[in-house]
Amino acid sequence: MESIINNLQEDYINIPITGLFLIYPKYFVHVIEAAEDIIYRHFRAINNYKSEKSKIKRAIYLPTYHHVHQRFFSQWSYVYSVPPSLIQPFTSFELDDILHQMSNCFRKIYILCDHISNTIKDSSIPMNEVVKTLNEKFVPYYPESTLLEYLLNIRHPVILTIDDYLNIFSITPTINLYPEYLQYQKNVFFYGIHEICITKLITYTNFIQMVSFLFFSFFFF
Repeated sequence: MESIINNLQEDYINIPITGLFLIYPKYFVHVIEAAEDIIYRHFRAINNYKSEKSKIKRAIYLPTYHHVHQRFFSQWSYVYSVPPSLIQPFTSFELDDILHQMSNCFRKIYILCDHISNTIKDSSIPMNEVVKTLNEKFVPYYPESTLLEYLLNIRHPVILTIDDYLNIFSITPTINLYPEYLQYQKNVFFYGIHEICITKLITYTNFIQMVSFLFFSFFFF
């Protein structure tokens, strides 16, 4: 994963790629803060991942946050951990239960990321050192392996796999920009249309940051 991030950063020198990669024995959680096209290329690289020792069994991503103006992190780092496990597995795949567990997972990850971010700011300690010294007090805020297994086993439109995301992203929609202006054509100067379009483009390029939550499991040979 580190090599994928480093290769992407070489291609996007002026756009920092930040985030946290949680490494469990069988599961991985990746919080990545970057522009949407970087996240797309990251997903594509994961989808093309090949190894003689392991294989990605299933990879999903939870709904991302767009228009992010402030990051948790100033760099990308990873941490090894043995997550807690719940005694009772989750058995209900009703939408309300799915959304509840997704919210629970987000809450845990945000608390963990917030602690790391605040420690970096308050103590002026590099992120790599902070994640190495996470104490046992914050172990309960790691997403449980039981929770990750539950999310990975969901077959519902609210949960997209990496393949789903790549297919959606690669489709170019057909948009007809002109009919809405035809009825005003006699009253509006031609350059007005271009001004509106340019304004929209500028607005979109100002909000390119995303936070993506990626979960995946491996087969080990």
